[in-house]
Amino acid sequence: MPENYLVVLAERGDDILPWTAYLVEQPHQQRKLQKEYEEYQRKKS
Repeated sequence: MPENYLVVLAERGDDILPWTAYLVEQPHQQRKLQKEYEEYQRKKS
């Protein structure tokens, strides 16, 4: 079974650095995070 991780990146000037990462274990948690990301992308554009 593949493992799914959420990786958070931080912008620092011209660089993008890894900030933190954690395991997403539950399908509902993955769907919720995907929905939040898609909403963030809509607001960003």
